[in-house]
Amino acid sequence: MNASMGEVLTLVEDKAPKGSTKEQQLGYQHTLMYGRYTQDLSSFAKQEAKRLKALDQKKRKDEYNRKQDFKDRSKILRGIANFFGFIWSKTLARLGEDWVYLGTLGIVMAIISFIMDWGIGICNKARIWLYLDLNYHIALQYVSWIALPITLILFSAGFVHIIAPQAIGSGIPEMKTILRGVILKDYLSFRTLFAKVVGLTASLGSGMPLGKEGPFVHIASMVATLLARLKMFESIYLNQSRGIEMLASACAVGVACCFAAPVGGVLMSIEVTAVYFAVRNYWRGFFAAACGATFFRLLAVWFQGHETLKPVFKTYLGSEFPYDPLELIVFAIIGIISGLMGAGFVFCHRKYVLWMRGNKQLNAFLQKNRFIYPFIISWFIASLNFPFGFGQFIAGDLTTHDQVVTLFSNFSWTKGNFTVEEVTVVKHWMNPYTGIFINLPLYIIATFFLSILASTIPVPSGNFVPMFKMGAAMGRIFGEAMHLWFPTGVNFSGDSWPIVPGGYAVVGAAAVSGAVTRTISICVIVSEMTDFIPSAAEEAYNVVVKDFMVKNVKFIWYGMSYRELKTVLRDNPTLTAFPVVENRENKILLGSIDRPHLIKTIERHIGRERRIQAAANWHRDNMTRLAQLKPVQQSDVPRRPSRFEVIPVPSITISPTTDEIDDMNRVTIHGTTPMYLSPLNLNLKPNKSILKKTSSFSLHKYGHAPSQFRSPYQTVTGAESNIVKAFHNIFQKSSTLKDANPEDGSEEKSTPTTPTVKKSVQLPRERVIDMSPEEQKAWEEDEMRKRVDFSRCPVEPSPIQLVSKTMLLKVHSLFSLLQINRAYVTATGRLVGVVAMRELRTAIEQCNSGSFKPNMLEEKHSSMEDVLTPLSEGYSSREDDLDYYDDDDISV
Repeated sequence: MNASMGEVLTLVEDKAPKGSTKEQQLGYQHTLMYGRYTQDLSSFAKQEAKRLKALDQKKRKDEYNRKQDFKDRSKILRGIANFFGFIWSKTLARLGEDWVYLGTLGIVMAIISFIMDWGIGICNKARIWLYLDLNYHIALQYVSWIALPITLILFSAGFVHIIAPQAIGSGIPEMKTILRGVILKDYLSFRTLFAKVVGLTASLGSGMPLGKEGPFVHIASMVATLLARLKMFESIYLNQSRGIEMLASACAVGVACCFAAPVGGVLMSIEVTAVYFAVRNYWRGFFAAACGATFFRLLAVWFQGHETLKPVFKTYLGSEFPYDPLELIVFAIIGIISGLMGAGFVFCHRKYVLWMRGNKQLNAFLQKNRFIYPFIISWFIASLNFPFGFGQFIAGDLTTHDQVVTLFSNFSWTKGNFTVEEVTVVKHWMNPYTGIFINLPLYIIATFFLSILASTIPVPSGNFVPMFKMGAAMGRIFGEAMHLWFPTGVNFSGDSWPIVPGGYAVVGAAAVSGAVTRTISICVIVSEMTDFIPSAAEEAYNVVVKDFMVKNVKFIWYGMSYRELKTVLRDNPTLTAFPVVENRENKILLGSIDRPHLIKTIERHIGRERRIQAAANWHRDNMTRLAQLKPVQQSDVPRRPSRFEVIPVPSITISPTTDEIDDMNRVTIHGTTPMYLSPLNLNLKPNKSILKKTSSFSLHKYGHAPSQFRSPYQTVTGAESNIVKAFHNIFQKSSTLKDANPEDGSEEKSTPTTPTVKKSVQLPRERVIDMSPEEQKAWEEDEMRKRVDFSRCPVEPSPIQLVSKTMLLKVHSLFSLLQINRAYVTATGRLVGVVAMRELRTAIEQCNSGSFKPNMLEEKHSSMEDVLTPLSEGYSSREDDLDYYDDDDISV
């Protein structure tokens, strides 16, 4: 028993490791029952204290060394930071913190947008490749067609729900709330940004009818908030008011990087996100948007092999004859239908969302099973787009980008003899069963309802692109119908204007998108997306004013006669203003006068008032001459007239009765040929005045010849004086004078006066002395030979002037900024030409189309018949030459 126990103890001691535990260090020995320590505990404590002290010293030394290393590294980092801070303060900081911040925002957003588009393109191509590789079995093709969209939608829904539920939806409503000063938790955080970018890439890559404009606005706002938290931009983050302004600029960057449309992005940010828009935000938004759009296009050139910068949906529509004015009626109809379509979409979408929210049982079920609804909707939409099913009627085998590009194609789908490129476009919208006029309406209806379903999936999404596609299809229907009705084009003014169906598609896309978003900036966005905004062609920089100005200028000059002025006005009835030069030889431009003022000048010179005044002066001169021939008698002194007495007014007409009064009755009118004035001349009906709006008035109308009776003043011998005869004729004629302004407007008939017949005479209110027709004609001819008095004409002393070397683009900017319709071209002050809005418009259109020829307008003039120049060089009596100067083009 004892032997066996000792063997066991020996075996245990042999198996126990030596020096490995504290018990062994203390000399602990195992016994059969309890065991015992063989070493003193105090000595062990001393050894343990020494060991712990050494360990603590080692730790302190290591800590000291680590701190020293960290200090050395921090000095290096601090030096690097100070170096870059110095560079920042001396370079970019001097440009302004806002400029650098906005430029950085645009560049970062361009990079994010490009990466997202690259990922979306890969998903779409993978779906097509997978579908085409399985072309031997339709069941496998169907499974491959719906597998990827369902997977991507489920991934996007789950990822967004786990990372940041705030990323679901568009984001524009939340941005409107934030810009009004309400703080929404985590809507501008980095987690939300990451979830939004990944979720949006997956949802758009699935091929669902969803858009990206609204989510991009939210993404840009989040990027702007995160950039503002950097140390170099910390002043923006600390100033809340300034941060809100930067968010408004970020909204413009989002649209610009989405569609490469900086101008439209700024306008969209004004209309959508702000109740009021500060003026100082215009340059901020446009600068950031321009940086983002430009860098976004440059990335496509660098990494996608594009030859140059190009728009998102490039169109190749002609610019020479974009549309006929009669087509505006069709465009108006498209606008009305688009408005109704947009209102219907908003109404149906609202009703569906309210129905979903109002069904409590359905909501409770979907909240517990979050992937069921996205699975059902994605499966249903993907199945409808299957190319061998309903998708063959709605171009289901094309991606969203390709659908829009084909709808904007610049040829008619109803014509025959398609080229190879045209066949690749048309085959997606035609099939053996139906044509385009059935497939396009089906496409519109499917897009209308499917986009409503897809927008309710809990993933990042927008509605702009589906509405854009739907409007493009609707416009394409109108364009193809117009091409069928007018296959050779619309005939207008002898020219045939071809129908461009792609242009109708662009108009429809802009109309429906604007109706849904209720913004006008969509027009500018669509113009930038499709390159509809005319770019400054290289040829435009080489075109100057002398290449398209009109040299045959109609002008007036100082020293011209009234007859010459009247001829100028008559030969140029459409001109509303005329340049005034110093004289015909040097043509030094002094100003311009409007046409109405020139007409008033002529009327003022030979009008009725001045004619009556001249007639009164003649009458006064004649009476003075008569008074000089007869000595003044005592009986000739006029007495005070009675208030009831009728006083006949002497006429300027003197009737000769004998040959003895040749010198008295012969009157000379301002150097003209002497003529006799007799009562017979006054009885004729007066001719119309030279001016159209004035008439000549004669003192005696429709009167009878003086009756041959003997005067009681005659002597037996008949040797009465000429004075008596003259006064006898005056008193005889006084009874036939009419009132100047009769109340009833009728003319009283006069009867011959005889000594035995009594005549009742109406008391006149005013006596008017006027000329006979012959006198008036001679007087007007004499007056029209006089020089024109421009002192009473309002002359514009400083009309807009150009020089012959001014570039076309500068002229366009000048006309646009100053809102003018014409400008005169001078060379050292000498008038050499004129440019109107029509010439400018024609030159720009020809430059854009590449068909500009210098002096084309002058060549057109020279190809006409010989131009009649009755006055001087530069005046034309043909109205064809004046067609280029209508009232709208040349009016001030």
